[in-house]
Parts: sequence; structure tokens; C-alpha cells
Amino acid sequence: MKELILTLVAALVLSCNEPTQHQANFAQNNEIFNTHVETFKNHFLKGFEEENVELMLSMYADSLSWDGPNEGGVTFNKEDLSGVITNYIENFDDIKLNDQLYFGGSVYANPMEPFSDPNYIRVVGTWTNVHTATGLPTTLKWHAVMWFNEDGKVYRGTDWMDVASLEGQISRQLEMNE
Repeated sequence: MKELILTLVAALVLSCNEPTQHQANFAQNNEIFNTHVETFKNHFLKGFEEENVELMLSMYADSLSWDGPNEGGVTFNKEDLSGVITNYIENFDDIKLNDQLYFGGSVYANPMEPFSDPNYIRVVGTWTNVHTATGLPTTLKWHAVMWFNEDGKVYRGTDWMDVASLEGQISRQLEMNE
């Protein structure tokens, strides 16, 4: 009986030390997810920092389908996104994403099933910048969803932020300074 108990304990200890398929998948998915986060930081965020539109666009597939924050139901392409980014860079300085959080997959999803696809990432944060024409600071809460393809490029994206609030923020500050 003592030998049986020792054998069971040894088997339990050994099985706890061997990685399961779930652990192996998690590690692989985590690596893929972290690669996508680094791509976002090294292209999109660094592109804003350097005012380099080409660097930013290099993380997007040529077949990009993008839903911008200010045109509900309208899908744009990579060229359209280029115009939006260029306009933003021309009208704002010191563009930074603060309080960044990155999420992958979906723990809970309704109506679809939860999933752990590392090629689907969500980014949230707060954009801060300075309006070039007035020198006034503005802030925008932001949420983006990106789907990466096997080449590590974003082929689908959606952004949410209150773009119209920029004008209101600037107007209020101008009124306060009069």
C-alpha cells in the first residue's frame, strides 16, 4: 500500500512538472501576441513620435479594411488611413498614447464563443497632444481593435474615440483664455 501511495505521489509530481498542451499553446500564443504589441509600439507609436507616416503604415496590409472613429458604418482602406494619420500629424504635435493597455483574445464574448486568438489585439489608452495652430493641449480616450495576418500585418482594424471633442476642448480653452 505504501508503494502504491508513493507511486501515485511521484506520478502526480512528475505530471505537474511536464508542460501540458494548453501551457504550450499559451506560451506560443503569448509570444505571438507580444510580437504584435511590439509591432504596434515600434511602428504606430514610434511613427507618431517621429511624425513618420510611412513607418506607421508599414504595419498595415495593403488590403486593410479599417473602420474609423468618426464615420460609423463606413469602411476605409490603407490610403484613407494614410490621409487621416497625415492630417492628425499636420494639426497636432507631441502626440503620445498614455496609460496603454493591451488585451488579446476574448475571455467572454457574446454572442460568439470565447477565443484565445493571439492575432486579435485590443489597445486602450489616452492620446495627449498639442493643437499646432493654438498651442493648446487636448486629450482623447481611445480603444482600437486590430486583426493581424500570418505576415504580422494588420488587415482589419477599428478605432473608437470622440474625435468631435477635440474642437470642443480647443474652443473651451480659447474662451477661458480670453
